[in-house]
Amino acid sequence: MNERRKRGLEIVQAHRIVQRPDGKWIVPSQSGNGFYAVDLEAQTCECRDHLDNGAKCKHLHAAEIARKLLQNDEIRRRGEIPVQPKPVSLIELAESYDTRDKCLDLLESLRWPHGPICPRCECPKVYSIKARRVHECSACKYHFSVTSGTILHDSRMPLTKWILGVALIANARKGVSACQLSRDLHLTYKSAWYLGHRIRRAMRETAWLEKFTGVVELDETYVGGKARGGKRGRGAANKEIVFGARERGGKVRITSIPDITGKTIAKAVHKYVDTDAEMVMADELSSYNQLAAEFTMERIQHSREYVRGQVHTNGIESIWAVLKRQVHGTHHKMSSQYLPLYLSEISYRFNHRQDHELFLRVLRNGLITDRQVADGGAAAEQANGEEATPDESAGAGEP
Repeated sequence: MNERRKRGLEIVQAHRIVQRPDGKWIVPSQSGNGFYAVDLEAQTCECRDHLDNGAKCKHLHAAEIARKLLQNDEIRRRGEIPVQPKPVSLIELAESYDTRDKCLDLLESLRWPHGPICPRCECPKVYSIKARRVHECSACKYHFSVTSGTILHDSRMPLTKWILGVALIANARKGVSACQLSRDLHLTYKSAWYLGHRIRRAMRETAWLEKFTGVVELDETYVGGKARGGKRGRGAANKEIVFGARERGGKVRITSIPDITGKTIAKAVHKYVDTDAEMVMADELSSYNQLAAEFTMERIQHSREYVRGQVHTNGIESIWAVLKRQVHGTHHKMSSQYLPLYLSEISYRFNHRQDHELFLRVLRNGLITDRQVADGGAAAEQANGEEATPDESAGAGEP
């Protein structure tokens, strides 16, 4: 909170602010010895601070706060407070999907809302074998079920455990380890590891991701074991480098990169950020220097300061805090082979953190076949930091 807004809040707490019939607000001075007319629509005030500097003064802030408080009071008086939906709970899931048939009904409603379609030839005319819960295509005679070609394909793990596993990982702020899944779902470690990585494959963006156009923060971090001697932090040996871009008020993209040379950094930035972006912010790393020729750019010298007005990289660094907590507190180690899956999980959960149906979103993504991803979602998958490769967790099934 800046100083002017802080003083505006003090005015609201100490004095009464009223609105005139012409729409202007009468705001007392902080000392209480005078009054100023504030026009919120035109963002003007009669005080010397606003007239001389053109800045948003404390009286404008006070009027905005007062208007918001009055609106909230009116909503409460009319009893029109919107009820915020709650994310699905494990108790509700365990009660609602306690049998295989109930789980299959849920999966079919998510994958085929308008009826089954053959995953091989996409023919809509199919015959259902209800006793086995499978379908036969009338054109190519292919037998298939709702799990065919998905992350649940050819798994002997009960569907009830799949449903609960998706909910556990989707709702966990800092992820869930294979050991924890093993304890919660009564699985062997090998099966829990398999389940976790299959669900992380589903936590990927399936629509084309637009490049950032607002204020974007750039940074990179290092993931790996604790160094025993040698250099720490930027430039440390035997660690994986993770690059991230976060749009203020928007989403985040994170991916692993091989090095922090100017060429590699520029390639990652161009992948996620539009050259017409409002502003790009980065720290003093020299690899970002060449971006100043293409982007409107501000730099923050962390050797001297961490915030200069609106110039900082605290937003993307908060993502690194979640990543490090997931590494140190949950998984303890992320191998370079599977690091893209963990990064995809973290960014997906953050980007959809306001979605109270995140569980259903992840489950619906898990029902998208690899063929559909290859046809229409490979670019989006790569933009989210995960390469379009075959399922590396295949073969780690139920022992």
